[in-house]
Amino acid sequence: MDKKFSDYRQAVRRFRQSKKRKAKVRLVSSCLAAYATVFVITVAASRGTNSQTSGPQAAAVSVPITNAAISVPAIPKREIPPPKEAAESWDRNIHALPSRGDFKRFYRVTATAYRPINTRMEGGRWTVTERDGKAVHGVAVDPDIIPLGSRLWIPGYGHAVADDIGGWIKGHRIDIRCQDDDSMDNWGRRKVRVYVLEDPDETAE
Repeated sequence: MDKKFSDYRQAVRRFRQSKKRKAKVRLVSSCLAAYATVFVITVAASRGTNSQTSGPQAAAVSVPITNAAISVPAIPKREIPPPKEAAESWDRNIHALPSRGDFKRFYRVTATAYRPINTRMEGGRWTVTERDGKAVHGVAVDPDIIPLGSRLWIPGYGHAVADDIGGWIKGHRIDIRCQDDDSMDNWGRRKVRVYVLEDPDETAE
């Protein structure tokens, strides 16, 4: 009976030892497989770098598949810039000054505001160029300085046409036409620059 019990104990001991030995073998095998995977990936990366610099194509390398998770870096998305908006015209602001290249020339003048009246007398409704002074923006000029029909820009007044003359309009003096008393009073008389955008021959075209 004692002999059978001792044999049983020895059998149990041998079974446990064999079980531990198998676990150690599996652990060592998995470690070796992981090390081999890292080594192969490193070699493949170095060969790929050399092929980009020297020219020869890198040989294909088979990488064993393991249960280890491989993190792949996300490729950043390329942002497409929005389309450029069309540049705003310089004359959006009534007080703007045109850039060089947007005008032919300019004059420094004294500008006096007036309001047209319903008569044919000087300062009346109809201009010398037969334009309706109560319907259009315009100025009275000295034709020897600014030709009639010129298209103008006056900061604070905006676009205008040289469409009238006057007995007192000589030299660097102009009269600007306003459509109401408030605008006329606000303008009064001031020194400004008059920019010639187009000459009469270009305006006619």
